[in-house]
Amino acid sequence: MNKHIKNYLDSFKFKKIFGQIFLVDFMFFSITAIIFSVFSNYLQNRSMILLGGKTAEDLQAILSTSSPEAILPFLTELKSFLTFAVIGIILLVVLAVLYFSFTRALIWNHLRSKKLTRKTYWRWNLLNLSLIFPLLSYLFIATIISLITGWIFSKLITISPTFYVVHTNSLESVNLVLNNFVNLFLVFLFITFLFLTYKSFMEKYRIWESIGHSMTLIKKYWSRLWKFLLLSTLTITVLTLVIIPLRNLFLSNTFILTVINLIVFLLFLAWFRIYLLKTIGEKV
Repeated sequence: MNKHIKNYLDSFKFKKIFGQIFLVDFMFFSITAIIFSVFSNYLQNRSMILLGGKTAEDLQAILSTSSPEAILPFLTELKSFLTFAVIGIILLVVLAVLYFSFTRALIWNHLRSKKLTRKTYWRWNLLNLSLIFPLLSYLFIATIISLITGWIFSKLITISPTFYVVHTNSLESVNLVLNNFVNLFLVFLFITFLFLTYKSFMEKYRIWESIGHSMTLIKKYWSRLWKFLLLSTLTITVLTLVIIPLRNLFLSNTFILTVINLIVFLLFLAWFRIYLLKTIGEKV
């Protein structure tokens, strides 16, 4: 049997560590979503009470016709609300970043059988903040690639106008599938870079050296990684098709549908980590 196919099949032999890293991810995303949702609902309710159902036009009319003394209490309360909202959002974002770094450190220390310490944890925060720059650069490049491939696919399906007119729906579906496949491949390529950076960071805890080393690993193992990315993209595509009947049962319930999508994504992400390490010859 081909070695890569064997690694792919072996990646589905789930061990205890698979469930553990899935649980860490699930706790992070669910707790973060709940906190932001509660805070958002609180702000909406507070704003409704403060504005009393008035529209922007109503407020403009009141402000233009009322005396400064009459509107001063309202403006004071509005200022207090806006200050609270801004400070609250900033605080929640900071806490979310700290929690995210903690869970990433927890997962990768567990995968590499190492112990997480307070000193190394704070370095994870610096790493994740530094990764914003590679992310933005990659988004720019990936967007260009996606636009180019999308243009090529659209030209290919319309190369015969007569055939396209007869089979428009089928060809547009093929075009959609191809574009989604390319986009998923690009997303998984960045996640691969991210995970390899985390892996490299575990060895020396040097930020830019880890980022550079992950690129070196991608170049070194590219003959394996492109197959890994191809199979991963096919896997999530098949998985998405399989759960369509389940998702259709809850189309009217946004909450349950969101939970289903989150669980499927996090299960896939846990598998993706393990499969990636197996692909480059690491033991998990």
